[in-house]
Amino acid sequence: MTNRKTDAPLAVTARVDEAWRSTAFLPTKRTAALLGVSSATIYAMHHRGEIELKRVGGRAVVPTVQVARLVDGAPAWTASKRGGAARARRVWLVKADCQTLTEVAA
Repeated sequence: MTNRKTDAPLAVTARVDEAWRSTAFLPTKRTAALLGVSSATIYAMHHRGEIELKRVGGRAVVPTVQVARLVDGAPAWTASKRGGAARARRVWLVKADCQTLTEVAA
């Protein structure tokens, strides 16, 4: 990516907040935000046995070790081929429409 005015390359930086690793427990909302899921999903993960919840001061919290295990063990994202056939069909239809339009115009 480049700056439109100067054609200079843009610096791409990712701000990674690792401060959460220094605490013993994380609130369920913070855990949900870190994992990119809802709070309800955190409770569902607990019921499935994927993470452990503790009760501290009347609040449900997640041990940071559990969150770190999930984050560090997550597989890298790869694009699926699930929509490939539909995309190919749309391309074919567009090409067929263009060919029909050029035949009509001629």
